[in-house]
Amino acid sequence: GDICEELNGRDAFFTTSSCSGRCFLWRGRHHAGGGGGFERWAVQHELVEEDGYFDAVGLPGEGPVWLSVQAFILHVCCRDLGSAKQLIRLARGTFDVGLYSWREAGGKFLVEIHGPEHLDFPLTARDGAKLFAGQEAWLREAVNERLQTNWAKMQTFLSPLQGPWPGDDANDELAGGLEDFSARKRQLRERLSHAGD
Repeated sequence: GDICEELNGRDAFFTTSSCSGRCFLWRGRHHAGGGGGFERWAVQHELVEEDGYFDAVGLPGEGPVWLSVQAFILHVCCRDLGSAKQLIRLARGTFDVGLYSWREAGGKFLVEIHGPEHLDFPLTARDGAKLFAGQEAWLREAVNERLQTNWAKMQTFLSPLQGPWPGDDANDELAGGLEDFSARKRQLRERLSHAGD
């Protein structure tokens, strides 16, 4: 969309993957690397217009059918650390944003930007019984509200992208931020290693 076009039009950036926000129904193991028989249906990047969208009767497979609403997500490869920091400054306050990975030798600094408007919950029980029978209008309103909020934030983010960008004159602050990031990453790895004890 316009956000990707704006970033790709600047020498210091190129986008690697993006989604403007979507909703879909699914069954199986969502985050199992393709294993577990994951299937999805009714993927759309628009508002839900019909209550029948939530009717999971007749979908193939076994187990509960889930509804997922996913917000805007964008990965941007930045030329250098200063460019990455500029982008983070512009996105912060509108989206969750951070330095996802970096490799100084290759000059690759990947920034991830994503919205918080996520929903994931079951529409049916294991036996196929509808969990929200008669509440489809409420479901539609909840999904559409999330999507509209998400798209409004994208417009909010686009505006400063189209104007002049702030300079990068805080290298000391950035270095401290990277040290803090590395420390947090080490702490998380330690906690995860002890979680299985």
